[in-house]
Amino acid sequence: MRLYLIAFFVLLFLRVNGQPSLMWNVGNGSTPINLRLTSAGDVLVVTTQGILLYSGANGQLLRQDFNFSTADAVVDDAGSVYITGNVDTLGSSAPYIRKVDSVFQQQWMTVFFPAGTNQFTASNILLSNGNAYIAGAFSDSILLATGCYSASVDILGTIRWSYGFVSSPVNQDYVLFRMDQLGQPVIGSNVDHLDSSSGEMSFRTIDQNGSFLHESVFDPISARDILTDIEFGPGNLYYLTGSYNLTNAIGNSVSVFGVFDSNGLLTNFNGYDGYYYDEGQQLFADSLIGVYAIVTGTDVLGTTNSHFDVLRLSDVGAITWQQRHQQGLPVFEYANDLAITPCKDVQVCGRYRNTVMLHDDGIVVRYDSTGIMQWEIYYRQPGSDVEFTKLAIVDDYTCYALGTSTDSLGNIQLILVKYNQNTTEIPTIGSSSNARIYPNPTHDRLYIKCDGFVTKATVMDAYGRNSLVITDEVIRSIDVSTLEPGSYYMKIESSNGFIIRRFLKD
Repeated sequence: MRLYLIAFFVLLFLRVNGQPSLMWNVGNGSTPINLRLTSAGDVLVVTTQGILLYSGANGQLLRQDFNFSTADAVVDDAGSVYITGNVDTLGSSAPYIRKVDSVFQQQWMTVFFPAGTNQFTASNILLSNGNAYIAGAFSDSILLATGCYSASVDILGTIRWSYGFVSSPVNQDYVLFRMDQLGQPVIGSNVDHLDSSSGEMSFRTIDQNGSFLHESVFDPISARDILTDIEFGPGNLYYLTGSYNLTNAIGNSVSVFGVFDSNGLLTNFNGYDGYYYDEGQQLFADSLIGVYAIVTGTDVLGTTNSHFDVLRLSDVGAITWQQRHQQGLPVFEYANDLAITPCKDVQVCGRYRNTVMLHDDGIVVRYDSTGIMQWEIYYRQPGSDVEFTKLAIVDDYTCYALGTSTDSLGNIQLILVKYNQNTTEIPTIGSSSNARIYPNPTHDRLYIKCDGFVTKATVMDAYGRNSLVITDEVIRSIDVSTLEPGSYYMKIESSNGFIIRRFLKD
């Protein structure tokens, strides 16, 4: 028995802490924008030219749709895809929403015609309660100003409402689009009230009829503020990140985190001055998991050295821990996207300057919930610069990274990579029973299916300590509702032997 336990913990250590392996990678001559996962386990890649669907199993291109210029797309549970972008109409660029089914056959297309608009730039698209929402920016040929535009259609593509906002001489640009806990749109923008040297961050909430509930402007003591992300998270609060310029002799920029209540009132903000030029780039906010952010900073010259930081924020936006990824000097590192795994680890993707090859490598780094780095992996193509821009998490040990590869002539193509750490199940130790447990992750109950009769089940935490021990003549399920959320292992003993399986309690 001691030998089995030693073998178990050796395998557990090697498999949990080992680097992920490259499952497959694909390239395509398109310019990528976003990455979505389908309920069937496939991967939808949004490019400026259209959409591509790849098999999650082997990376095979299943289908593509390059009929219109594309800005963003989302997938519903049935596999239908809602797409937004721009379409040329009578010399102007107008926004559209298209719906295609799971085999990319078009169901309908709705084009919007904002009054006075001669140029529209789509931002993104979301689904909520059976309705599709888009946001973007436009220029107004009558008022000679730029403005914001948002719209919604129902499941049949019928326009529910559309709204444009222009207030000359304000220059305003919608940069992102989210949903709050009520399924209401939240739109963030950068506002320029005077000229290109000044600006504020702004966000609005909109009800289901398209009317503004409130607008909040965030201007943290500076001449130039740039909003980069907004999320809805713990405490029914809105969390903003971006950067602002200091009005000092150096003129460096500082990352900023602002927190607003449900009425749009500022409750707290703080700046993060980790380097000479810092920019808060991406937030992850969830009522259960918490708030994380990534920040990229550069030196005083802005070119010879850069790094990225991963930060954990409290419910009110205060920094509780920070970790810097910096591999010596001089080097160039940049973070682009942040994702959280089901077991609450943090993954970040970006790029890293390979000082030997003198090219940029794509990079994915993983930290646990306390900020300790678990692993880092690099993806390189000889003679080309690689940068990962988007992450998608499948489970605790499987993820996709989307990015670009740029050769010496400036030619750009997308790169889609699948990594897997092969740790979703611990292999059999000792005699074997063909057992599986489901659902995984689970909230309250685990069901066991195997050959033979299960007579004992032991649940152990990540340190091998017993958390639950169940004995009976026949065990078909186990109540795990009393366990704290986290990662556990179950030893299943049956008439055919025993096996160890891993599961997550959410």
